[in-house]
Order: sequence, then structure tokens, then C-alpha cells
Amino acid sequence: MKDKTSISLGESFCIPQAAAMQKRFLKALTVSKTIEIKANKIQKIDTSGLQIIVAIKKELDDSGGAIVWNNPSDELINSAKMLGVSDVIGLND
Repeated sequence: MKDKTSISLGESFCIPQAAAMQKRFLKALTVSKTIEIKANKIQKIDTSGLQIIVAIKKELDDSGGAIVWNNPSDELINSAKMLGVSDVIGLND
């Protein structure tokens, strides 16, 4: 098993990207217990994107894994705070 797998969220993580991104995260869970999320380019994220991240975080917590955030954008941080999930997904200040 790899030490860490990296996934880039790109510029948008909304309903149109949700299914494909969920598959990428689920595949990453099979090869690594630590997922690095590159989120510096996020300009738009909706509830569906954040729900997937919450679910992946729970899976990682249950298996002793972790999410490592790589430069999360202000948009991501603000959206997570607005929906009340920033602590849940490890984006707290």
C-alpha cells in the first residue's frame, strides 16, 4: 500500500464532477490510507462535493487514515465553513 495518494480537485467540484470524483476517491482508498487533496485551484464547490469529502474523511478515520490538505483555496474554506463541515473534514484554522 502506498504512503500517500494525491488527488487534485481542479477548479470546480460540483454535481457534474461528483460521480467521477467519487470514483477517484474510492480508488485512492484502495491503494493508500492517506489522501492528499490538492485544492488550490477550487473556484466553485457545492454541497455534493463537500458531502463526498465528508464521506471519504469518515472512511479514512474508520481505517486509521487521513486527509492531508494541500493549499486549500479560500473558496473551499469558506464553503466548508458556511456548511458547517470545516472541522469534520480537517479544514479548521
